[in-house]
Amino acid sequence: MEQPLEELVAGDYFGERALLTGEPRNASVRALAPVEALTLTKKDFDRLIRPGFEGHRKVDVALRRVNMLHRIPIFADFDVFELGHLATQLQRIRLGADQIVFAQGDSGDRFFIVETGQVAVRVQLPSGEIIENARMGPGEYFGEIALLMDVPRTATIVTSQPTQLLSIQAEDFKQLIWHSKGVNRALERTASRRYHFYSQTIGSTANNV
Repeated sequence: MEQPLEELVAGDYFGERALLTGEPRNASVRALAPVEALTLTKKDFDRLIRPGFEGHRKVDVALRRVNMLHRIPIFADFDVFELGHLATQLQRIRLGADQIVFAQGDSGDRFFIVETGQVAVRVQLPSGEIIENARMGPGEYFGEIALLMDVPRTATIVTSQPTQLLSIQAEDFKQLIWHSKGVNRALERTASRRYHFYSQTIGSTANNV
């Protein structure tokens, strides 16, 4: 089922993203009234428009990140400018398989989003046993509990395959949630739910030892 994202008016433009990134069109565009539009072929776009984007490779990367961020529910209310600003604050981290992102008990200094690949969430119980609670893929995020609740990391995060992460430093993360009450509320709900789950898992196991 199609869902309207926005309406464009005279002077607006569209279609540049697919030409810049080489990806398929990510939305349908329909005329709501009789329209006259000016068009450029890809050849003319590349010759006339693309050179105007300084460092167009960086533009391509930024557009991909904005697209990904827009698909994450907690950022759904951000406009393209807010998403673009957030994208510039993200640092890419490339990791191979079976690499530790952070360990249970570490202090929190970053928030993470999975760009590609997959990570496993592992918790060490009081008995010393390590259990895997979940796996996270592209668009999912982690690391918010330590930053929001000022507690050590509640789990160990390990890559289960070659993975690219996007991370934001703690200070920038706090600025982000301070400026957006919607993001703040959504992250607090997620952090509370996850923290309760981890505490319950460790507590119930300890009581059975």
